[in-house]
Amino acid sequence: LIAGHDSDRGRSLVRRLSDQIDALHARVVAACAPGSDPSLIPLLRGECNALALRVTHAAVALYKGNALLLSHPAQRLAREAMFLLVWSCPDPVIDCTVAGPMITSVWMVAPEICTDWKPAFSARASTSAEL
Repeated sequence: LIAGHDSDRGRSLVRRLSDQIDALHARVVAACAPGSDPSLIPLLRGECNALALRVTHAAVALYKGNALLLSHPAQRLAREAMFLLVWSCPDPVIDCTVAGPMITSVWMVAPEICTDWKPAFSARASTSAEL
């Protein structure tokens, strides 16, 4: 949808969002590896939610008022992003989503800074199946 917008802003957004998607995809794949830290799962789900909302916001901003029409694909994307946000969303994922990308980024780079934050997730969800 964003790539279909013939503008410099659309092309710039595609580059920036593609980089974010690729980086997040790599972290999700790494978290699926045997022996990975299960407490990363709610953080990654929260980051996926945040990225879906950023992509949606970018599409709505790019298409402006037209994006609010029920017939416009950006409007459907916005509804789907909100559905993703609330669909089967356990408390640890909600906490990560509400905390925002800053705390998630800090956790990914320097988890020792977030010592008070990690145990809350580990205590709530002991297995990835619960997430």
